[in-house]
Amino acid sequence: MPRIYRELGCRDYHHSCTDNFHEALAAEGLSLPFTPASLNLFMNVPVAADGALDRVPPRSVAGDTLRYLVGALRLPAGYHAH
Repeated sequence: MPRIYRELGCRDYHHSCTDNFHEALAAEGLSLPFTPASLNLFMNVPVAADGALDRVPPRSVAGDTLRYLVGALRLPAGYHAH
């Protein structure tokens, strides 16, 4: 079980984002030998001046959304959407 779940008080196994990702692929008959890095836009992880990371409650609330601005995300040269 990932450390974060133990820190949050989970005693029994709790599915992680990695578990969910690979289970969803398997349900479609697919698999990957790796797990792509996730991006959690709602997490709040401040970085201290000394580089230490902290995990604090998110600033977002249930129902918050994101607005994607076209052109705001720069993709690597040669990237092609499928």
